[in-house]
Amino acid sequence: NSIENSAIEINSDDFDAALFTALWPESAAPVTRSWLRQRMSSGRMRNAKFLLQTLYDKEIGGQKLDDVTGSWQLHDASLDWSDQSPPLNDIGADLLIDNAKFVANISSAHFGGMSVQHGNVTISPVIGDATREARISISVKGALDKALEHARASGLTTLAAIDVTNVTASGEAEMILQAGFALGEKINVLEAIDKLDATISNGSFANLPGEIRIDDAELVAAFDKDRSDLSGTASFMGAPGEFSLQFDQEKKRVKAVGLASPSPELAAVLARQLDIELDGRLGGKLEYTGDLAQNKAEIKIAAPLTGVSIDVPALNWAKLPAESGQASMVIDLRAGELAAINNIDIVAGSLVAQGQVIFDTVGVMQAGFFERVAWPGNDIRDLIIESNQNKSWQVGANAKIIDLVPLRRNKGVSGGETVNFDFTADQIIVDNQISLSGQLVGARSAQGAGEAEFSGSLLVRGEPLITEAQFGIVFGTGDEIIEGIGLIGGGETNFKFTDDVDSKPKLVLTSKNGGRMLSGLDITDTVRGGDVRLQTLFDSADFKNYDTSIDITDFAVVEAPRAIKALSVLSLAGLYALVEGDGTAFKVGHAELETRGPVVNIKALRASGDAVAVSMVGVYDRISKQVDVSGNLVPVSQISAIVGTLPVIGNVLTGLDKSGIFATQFRVTGQSNDMQTAVNLASIAPGLLRDLISPNWLGKESDRLFNGSTNGANEVAPNTGGAKSN
Repeated sequence: NSIENSAIEINSDDFDAALFTALWPESAAPVTRSWLRQRMSSGRMRNAKFLLQTLYDKEIGGQKLDDVTGSWQLHDASLDWSDQSPPLNDIGADLLIDNAKFVANISSAHFGGMSVQHGNVTISPVIGDATREARISISVKGALDKALEHARASGLTTLAAIDVTNVTASGEAEMILQAGFALGEKINVLEAIDKLDATISNGSFANLPGEIRIDDAELVAAFDKDRSDLSGTASFMGAPGEFSLQFDQEKKRVKAVGLASPSPELAAVLARQLDIELDGRLGGKLEYTGDLAQNKAEIKIAAPLTGVSIDVPALNWAKLPAESGQASMVIDLRAGELAAINNIDIVAGSLVAQGQVIFDTVGVMQAGFFERVAWPGNDIRDLIIESNQNKSWQVGANAKIIDLVPLRRNKGVSGGETVNFDFTADQIIVDNQISLSGQLVGARSAQGAGEAEFSGSLLVRGEPLITEAQFGIVFGTGDEIIEGIGLIGGGETNFKFTDDVDSKPKLVLTSKNGGRMLSGLDITDTVRGGDVRLQTLFDSADFKNYDTSIDITDFAVVEAPRAIKALSVLSLAGLYALVEGDGTAFKVGHAELETRGPVVNIKALRASGDAVAVSMVGVYDRISKQVDVSGNLVPVSQISAIVGTLPVIGNVLTGLDKSGIFATQFRVTGQSNDMQTAVNLASIAPGLLRDLISPNWLGKESDRLFNGSTNGANEVAPNTGGAKSN
């Protein structure tokens, strides 16, 4: 005969918890019994009141729990609730049990070096065939590093989409954990946790992705199966700020917003990360949106730059702290790599940048497109930068002004790279004196050598010198060459500039219309026509000191506005009619000019034709406009007639280059807009001819002008009578 029913009643002030599980009938709630016997290995039960009743069940052929009630207190107990987590030790709790549930209200315990503030464990149902479920709610406080250690031991590798595998932490943490799991099954802690709320004080985190370090963290976090939220204040890499983060588990999306107050620490962080000179107080706002399903993310950045100083030597640009500024952009990430920087809009002092930059799959820059980029010396529109398959760069732009000095010197942002370029600009700066206006197409090697072709105008000190030009450029090889053709003063001119390591820089100009070329060069506007060759040797690195020689044939001199005062010499000599109408024709002319800064020394100037010959020396200061010129003027047509009919006189004049019989010595002084002219007319006497028109007098004038000699300084010519004119 079987026992129809049975009952166990316990009333005790104190007994061992292991004894209680041992006395629990095996047939009564075997799953609950087994879990308690396995998980609660020690402890004391006090003030226990417990009644357990069973009934015989024919279907199972044994006793079956029918009713259970009780209450007791648990002291110094241990509960090992998961193989992946440390046990709860030193448990103090009030326990209640009935047919519906088992409840443990924990008042104290220790959990892996952390202190349990309070907690609750519920198992239900106690009686019945339904699956037994355990629910845990526990509040824990302790060291942050311990909490992170327990989390990783439970299998946690990411938290709100942040990899925490190698993260180290310090500070204080207080957490409320809620979990649920079925009894009798192996427990996966991460799957069992339904919700985790945490408060972190004075927290620090290191070894975060991107080598980020967080200090002084005061955070509030809430994690559940569908969503995670994190917010608070912290110092990022030494820069204080506040932020919030949300993670949608179902949609696999992350959104974070960070706001940093202006601080020198953030400026220092960016200076280190970007390797630029940046100082002052920098702050701003950052919005991060990530799609984990598609493995992509977007970062919006907005930062005021007032109060910040920035120095970028590669661009030869700097921003002062007092200058206003604002920067914003959107950064796209793909698979954790930089994919693009879009909507770039930077205004920082004298720097303006608007555009986007594209990167390849490994985060290397592939292309850049800018509507505008401007900084001192550069104002570029429609800038396109592309990387070629051969590791070179293709750069094209339309610009108001662009400075090519860094490109020529193989310095700056493109230094050490092969660059193919195509620039169209109102002004292309070649050096501190020369600029171009037009289209420049060419290439520069990684070693700095390059060639280019130009179409447009060449300007010197901002003024057009050569227009409608077509020329080639070779640079960076040690020998720099510019050679081509264009219009100077409206006259077609061939030109060649060479600068090599073994000789002085040289410029050679040739033209079939010398008058227009010389006028365009601002040398003289009195010449018409002529076949001219001009050569200039530069004697200083700044091109301010140079020597020029000019040879011209078959040209004419006419009265021109700037020459009226100078040509008054002809009037006093009775020869002014020579420059009226079509002017006076010359067969050959030669000039040697020495320029030293603002001062032009006319070392020699000679011209001769069928009507007249002239020879002069002088000095002209381009700043003070001061003129001091001395010369000889001879009517060649008269001496030609005499030489033809009087062989004796012809012999007398031999060696004098047939310089004429009626010779005039003159001197022009004063400012160029108010010159004073002094003239001495020569005698016909042959004995005087040698003194008057020989080089001796001009030689003395050269000594006076160029060597500082005072000999003859107050003489215009030998004492043969004379006249002066204003």
